[in-house]
Amino acid sequence: MYARQVKMGTGADSWVMAAVWLCVAMAVNAAFAPWFSIPELAYQGLTDQFTLWRAGESVDLARQLYLVQAPQLLTLDEGMLVGLRATQLAAGLSIPILLLAAGLAWRRKKCATAAVRLSALLALLSVAGAAVVLARLSGVLNAALGQGNTFWDLTVFSHMQLTGFACGQGAAGLALLLGAGRLLNTQRVELASVPTVRGMGRRTRLAAGVILVFVPLLIAFGIVFLKGRSYYFISICVIVAAMLPFFAAFEDRRPQARELVLISSLVVIATAGRAVFFMLPHFKPVTALVIVAGIGLGAEAGFLTGAMTGFVSNFFFGQGPWTPWQMFAFGVIGFLAGLLFEKRMRRGNVPLVGVCVYGFLATVVIYGLLLDTSTALSVLEGLTWQSVLACYVAGVPVNITHGVSTVVFLSLCANPMLKKIRRMRKKYGLLME
Repeated sequence: MYARQVKMGTGADSWVMAAVWLCVAMAVNAAFAPWFSIPELAYQGLTDQFTLWRAGESVDLARQLYLVQAPQLLTLDEGMLVGLRATQLAAGLSIPILLLAAGLAWRRKKCATAAVRLSALLALLSVAGAAVVLARLSGVLNAALGQGNTFWDLTVFSHMQLTGFACGQGAAGLALLLGAGRLLNTQRVELASVPTVRGMGRRTRLAAGVILVFVPLLIAFGIVFLKGRSYYFISICVIVAAMLPFFAAFEDRRPQARELVLISSLVVIATAGRAVFFMLPHFKPVTALVIVAGIGLGAEAGFLTGAMTGFVSNFFFGQGPWTPWQMFAFGVIGFLAGLLFEKRMRRGNVPLVGVCVYGFLATVVIYGLLLDTSTALSVLEGLTWQSVLACYVAGVPVNITHGVSTVVFLSLCANPMLKKIRRMRKKYGLLME
């Protein structure tokens, strides 16, 4: 038998902070982010996204856009007006209640659950109301233009659509509504002595689920529903998803600033390395440095380093629909490196040959296949097995060059950097379980 004790957390543990920041982000999103989109306006180089409070302006522009084609004028009837006002009221009320819920979750965790759920419900209702209003407006346009009112014509391919910000608001509201009790419950059962557990721990399994299931679903959502246009939004979502399992390491202790500074420094070094070798196409040290981060700091830190490096470095090399794919590819490589080699790094016997072999295979197979798939989906107009195969074959020289560069940089910098990281972890107690 092991002695048990129950502890009530008094600090800002990671799950509570997830609820706090979600509430704050949803309040800001409801106040400032665009929820309405008219894709046809984007094709003409005009403003195509509107906040919830500029719904009238979006309807006026849609009326001017479709006036030539549609004999009827696009107007908000009484039912639509009532729905729009109710949606705006729900969103407006959700803003102060979300901020109040964030404050309560931070200071008074026991009392915060009801407030968080109420604010999440209002945010969710506002998104649902906006979707209903847009579906009815698109239905009117479809009828005027002689088109059918199928489910897809009223949602994914509708004339007036919800943006990724609104969809993110709905997803966050649903997550808070269902998970507020678990997030804000800071009771922890501790064991006086803990037996050795073989295999992956609970936190690592959580990270694997987020990385291998949730992040690909985010990317698929951006491709199918957002048509690859809202890559900034998807990239931010990937970063948030990468942070959740990493900050779960701070569940029962206070994070140290130097831990975050170390990861940030590795991101900066990887970004600078990609910029320094800009004159050598596909010969970059980024993947090698992400692997070093995963081995030296753990699987979760490896994924976070890779995802952040892909996002930050593309501000120099160009953002686009490929950015979430690069973030995911770099992150998975860092995550798997941590799973495979971190324990050996702690014992001080990391096999450099094994790391180099992993680096080459991971670069060619994981990064290469993912980026070639991104190219096929975004460039090819008609997907056939011949065109997709040609895309993969064309990427082989690029992937091999990238793999060789990873081996070269790992051979040069892996051992020196891992020795420094191991010394810093031991000296300052960084990221220790």
